[in-house]
Amino acid sequence: MKNSLAVILTFLFVLTSCLSGCTSHELNTEKPYSEVTNLEATEQEKIIVDAESSEKKIESQAPTYIGNFRVQDNDRELEIIFSLYDPSKAYMSSNGYVSIRIESNNGKTLYLDNHRVLESDFSTFTQTLTGEQFEAYSWKIPLSEINKSESWSGMAYIQFKSENGIIFEELSTSVFGLPEYSKDELDIISSLEFSKNAVVINKTIKQDGLEVTLKQIGFFIKNEYDTKTTYYRADFIVYNYGREASRISSYNGYLIHNKSQYDRSYNSNLDVYDLKTGIQREGYLLFDNVPSNLAGEIIISAGSAYDRNYNNIDYTFRINLDDYTTK
Repeated sequence: MKNSLAVILTFLFVLTSCLSGCTSHELNTEKPYSEVTNLEATEQEKIIVDAESSEKKIESQAPTYIGNFRVQDNDRELEIIFSLYDPSKAYMSSNGYVSIRIESNNGKTLYLDNHRVLESDFSTFTQTLTGEQFEAYSWKIPLSEINKSESWSGMAYIQFKSENGIIFEELSTSVFGLPEYSKDELDIISSLEFSKNAVVINKTIKQDGLEVTLKQIGFFIKNEYDTKTTYYRADFIVYNYGREASRISSYNGYLIHNKSQYDRSYNSNLDVYDLKTGIQREGYLLFDNVPSNLAGEIIISAGSAYDRNYNNIDYTFRINLDDYTTK
């Protein structure tokens, strides 16, 4: 009996040990809740840390300064150059946007552009005088894309915007080699401006085979490249309706106002010295130093000529400005 009881107890002990071992083994195949939570938290923290590191990396690549701005005249085009710098003021490249504006000396906008800048477009340049190398972004603008002005020089302005939205200060520099109007083009521009405000007269004198019409008068700004001069201008039409060639000596032209005489300027343009039969010519006389408050009666002469008997003929117009209004 005792032996049987000992065998039963031994069997129960072995069975209990086996069951206990199996249960422990199965539980070890799964991680405790607290351990799983800690693992997920660790992965999330790793992602956050990686994102912060990436953000810091992007910030470290963004430029801090802009400079070294210059414009070079390369015959038929302008080359625009500028550099970007990191916080230590070392040269660097970066993506972004650049805008440029070119103005004439009198502030007229001649060119506008805004385009994207790629980090890969930066290049290494060498200073001509010092041999120093520097990194910069550059592009070229054909002169044919820049509007003409009265001068070959002006100012250029650029502004850079980084990819993360930082707008840098606007830089400026002098620019040379801009397209200019020709002398003939300047004369046309000046004449158009004159005609807008001129006083229309349209008076005609017919004498000794010549028909002289005073068309319009007024102040006139003549553009002579970088210089502007103000004259009083009188426009004439001269027609030879006679049977012989004729002439007017416009060098004798003058303007009289309040007992003051203003002689014809050498910048006048009235060629009627040898006018063949049936020919008509137009031109103008310019008068220097005429007061800007000109009013009342004035006398304007287109010049003088001689008839067949060598009598002097003066093609003179007496005008009361108070009777006329500008266009």
